[in-house]
Amino acid sequence: MVNVIVSGAGGFLFWILAARKASTSAVAEASALITAMIGVLQITQQMLIANLPVMITASPRPARLLKQTYLLSTVLVLAGATIYIAVAPRLASGMEYLN
Repeated sequence: MVNVIVSGAGGFLFWILAARKASTSAVAEASALITAMIGVLQITQQMLIANLPVMITASPRPARLLKQTYLLSTVLVLAGATIYIAVAPRLASGMEYLN
């Protein structure tokens, strides 16, 4: 719980400082990129936070399952991010800065 509060407060302070120190377009691009990264992560993680604990407790070899799950998750995130970087500038005119 403390981690969530500290992380949220740190993020809030970061964006206040960014809005005061950086240009409006730089803050908008950074915000859009962070939102896009979160979206790619949510799509490629396939609800691991909800499902992984149940799968680990039911598995006869939890360490192996965990390694395989995180390896697959890493591959999916890298593939999803690569596809997003390649496709986003063609679909959204505001994302040309990814090139």
